[in-house]
Amino acid sequence: MQARKQKAGFVAALLLGVVGIWAATSVLAIRDREIAPYVPLSGLLLLAAAAVIAVGCGFLRSSGGNRDELRPMQVISWWWLLAGLLAVIVAAWLSFATLSFFANSSPSMADQAKLRFDAVKTSLTVGAGAAGLIALVLGFRRQWLSERAQSHLEYDAREQRVTDLYTKAADQLGHDKAAVRLAGLYALERVAQGNPEHRQTVVDVICAYLRMPLPAPGPSASAQELRQGEDGDSNGPTEEARGFQEELHVRSAAQGILFKHLKRRDSDLKTNASFWQGIDINLSGAHLRAFALEDSELRRAVFHGATFEDGCFLARVTFKGQPWGTRGPYGIGGVEFNGCTFRGDLTLEDVEFSGDASFSGAQVQGHAYFGGTTFAGEADFSEVTFESGCHFEASRFDDAANFKLAEFRGDLEFNDGIIFADGTTTFGGLETSFERATFLRCVDFTRAKFTGKPVSDAATPNGVSFEGAIAKKANDVSRNWPTGWAVKPGQGKSYLSVVATTASSDDPDVRGNDQPDDGVSEPTGDKGADPTGTTRSTPSAAG
Repeated sequence: MQARKQKAGFVAALLLGVVGIWAATSVLAIRDREIAPYVPLSGLLLLAAAAVIAVGCGFLRSSGGNRDELRPMQVISWWWLLAGLLAVIVAAWLSFATLSFFANSSPSMADQAKLRFDAVKTSLTVGAGAAGLIALVLGFRRQWLSERAQSHLEYDAREQRVTDLYTKAADQLGHDKAAVRLAGLYALERVAQGNPEHRQTVVDVICAYLRMPLPAPGPSASAQELRQGEDGDSNGPTEEARGFQEELHVRSAAQGILFKHLKRRDSDLKTNASFWQGIDINLSGAHLRAFALEDSELRRAVFHGATFEDGCFLARVTFKGQPWGTRGPYGIGGVEFNGCTFRGDLTLEDVEFSGDASFSGAQVQGHAYFGGTTFAGEADFSEVTFESGCHFEASRFDDAANFKLAEFRGDLEFNDGIIFADGTTTFGGLETSFERATFLRCVDFTRAKFTGKPVSDAATPNGVSFEGAIAKKANDVSRNWPTGWAVKPGQGKSYLSVVATTASSDDPDVRGNDQPDDGVSEPTGDKGADPTGTTRSTPSAAG
């Protein structure tokens, strides 16, 4: 369809040029009958103008697409030649008919004969000019085909060179020597930097390398030998331990390449010239060490089942993926940390999840910190185990937040004072669920604001549910629950049940404070209500 439109436009431009020549010749004859003897020169000028118009139309037509695009070449049909011949005949006939009409209107027979002779010459000149115009168009097409062929040759050569470099670099990644593998990584980086259309492919290869199982150091390599290898003691580690350390260096370099090219701004807040835009990463099951991203932007990230040694640090990172089930300019889906193991701290500072974010089933062995983090889509923390403390500060949940079956073995805090002056964390959108969650230490919802829309019957009007949640009794803990929730004895002698105060207002065992002796405290009345919407509970010294 596009080719037909281009062909029709080209023919229309050619016919319009012929009509314009005829009209211009007629206007010249009307303005001054004595102009006829000089018509050949005027006709040539008009034909030159028409040729320029036709060439411009040709340039317009050829610039309609990408020159590097391998479009099939169209062969000139026989009717094109017939149309050109008819155009020459029609142009000559129209010129002769028009000039003959004005010649016959002359009162002098001698002038009529002279003007008719001039009309013949002019019509032949116009016909020759039209033929020259067609020849010019054909010459232009021949030149365009020549440049097109050269462009395709250059494109093929460039693609072949990139393919050769890519293939060689990929082969180097499988080499048994670490230095060769490093050379392969940097060769891939060079290919991607110089060829933006291949960047996602190169990133996929690097991610695939990181997803490969980390080779074991071997049974003969002890922990002491590994430590000696890290310290550079050449006499300490065995060959297996040294190979293990070299592989760690290669993987660190691979992570460094991702860090470098996913960073959109430099330290001076200027745009990073080596930033790769619109990248997806898939590091499912990867073994990552000290993984970090700063001032970065990417579309979608999958870390399903990955292991993060020495923690994970994300600062000023934007994930542009759309929520699950929607399609947009940045791809489908959000960020997956499902089933990940964080052997260290998990730190998210000024991170924006434009789509959904899932940490379901993850295990955080270090401290978890979410500061200034925005969850535009659904945030799923179901069945997450927080071995140490978990701190939310100045974060925002714009959709549902799911903490079902989560286990907080350390302190859970929603407060401020670390980085942000106003550390209020807002739960808006849909319901926030802590159903069947377990709290073993302190709980502080002082700076948590719940304004979500209740979905389940168990949720309170402020859009939060703790149905089935339990809290362990302890002597040295303080717990500040959201408005509408408190604790009462349950789950034997070691645990308290978190219940809604609105549904259990007549139960004398429901209190806002936890006491270690029997799990119940004296009523606190209005003193237990915090202005931010939490119910305070204080530690007891009783045993």
